[in-house]
Amino acid sequence: MSWNDAVDYVNRLSDAAGLARCYNANRVFAGLGCLGYRLPTEAEWEYAARAGTQTAYHTGVNTQTLCNPVDPNLNLAGWYCGNAANTTHPVGQKQVNAWGLHDMHGNVWEWTTACDEKKRSPYIRDCHRRYRGGSIANKASSLRITHIQSGGVGDRYFALGLRVALSLDQP
Repeated sequence: MSWNDAVDYVNRLSDAAGLARCYNANRVFAGLGCLGYRLPTEAEWEYAARAGTQTAYHTGVNTQTLCNPVDPNLNLAGWYCGNAANTTHPVGQKQVNAWGLHDMHGNVWEWTTACDEKKRSPYIRDCHRRYRGGSIANKASSLRITHIQSGGVGDRYFALGLRVALSLDQP
């Protein structure tokens, strides 16, 4: 799934629910005040993944950096090259974090709204978009909460997906 695919998908979700589209026809984000479905900001993604923890994974510290041996803390939280057998898995098979969120580590990377300013093209208005969480194809160190990757908005990869966010009306 590309970033463009992810944005189009959350716009369709908003349409189906009768909510505002959070991205315009040029896929420009309307901002956090948009009361519709969207991709999380990078800060929101990290806050959700941490769920009050300060460790590499919501299940503890990083004890291994590669695929093998299997990191026991990461094995509880997510699918990666050390335990995934090179295939994605249904959501919810690993330990949920303290806020009830599954698969914040591994399985597939998750697109965010964030732009990688270092990879902004001087000739094209858009930039590389950031994704978080790691995938089944990555080593343990790539699934740490703080690890960031980025790619072009049209890049498609079998291990790229999304997590949907919803802005709610503030009281």
